[in-house]
Amino acid sequence: TYKGFYIGRYEAGDKESTEAKKLSGSNDVTKTVTIKANQAPYNYVTRTQAVSLAEGFATKQGYKAKTKLVSSYAWDTTIAFLQKVNSDYGERSEGNYREIAFSYTDITGASQTKSSSSSVLIPTGQTTPVCNIYDMGGNVFELTNESYSNTIGPYAIRGGHYYNNYANAPAGNRSYDSDAANVNYGFRLTLFM
Repeated sequence: TYKGFYIGRYEAGDKESTEAKKLSGSNDVTKTVTIKANQAPYNYVTRTQAVSLAEGFATKQGYKAKTKLVSSYAWDTTIAFLQKVNSDYGERSEGNYREIAFSYTDITGASQTKSSSSSVLIPTGQTTPVCNIYDMGGNVFELTNESYSNTIGPYAIRGGHYYNNYANAPAGNRSYDSDAANVNYGFRLTLFM
C-alpha cells in the first residue's frame, strides 16, 4: 500500500525466555516472538524456522499487515537511511561487540558494565539507537531471506554478533551460514501494509 516497508526497531525477542530471565534459547520454536526492548533475543533458530516465525507474527498479533523475515534489500536500505544521520553507520562499532565497553541493563533488570575484551549477549534495545533503530550492529547475527552463493552456507546473515570484533562484522556486514541453529543467530522482522 505505502510502497515501502517498516523494519523491526529491535531484533526479534523471545517472550518466554525473557520471562524466565534467560538469554539463550533452546531451539524451541513454539515461543512467542516479541518486538520490543529488554527482551532475550530469539536465538537458537534456523533460517527456515525464522522465516516461519516471521511470517506467522502478524497472524498471531491479529495484524492485517504482512510480516516477513528481513531481506538484504531491506537491510541495505535501512543502513543507507541510517547513514543519512550517521554517515559511517554500518562501517564502525555500532553495537555489542567483544572489544566495546558500555553500560546496559541485563535480563534481570540490573545495571551492568560490559568491559572491553568480553563477550556478553545482551537483551534487545541495549545498544545506542540511530533513528530509533537498535541492534543492527553486534549482538546476534541476523538471518535474512537472501540466498548466498556458497555450498557450505547457502543463506546470508547480516550484522555481527557479541563474540566478534566490529572490524570483522559491522552492521553492514554480509556473511553466510548453513541452516543450523546457534546462540549467535537471531532475526528481525519487516512489516508490509
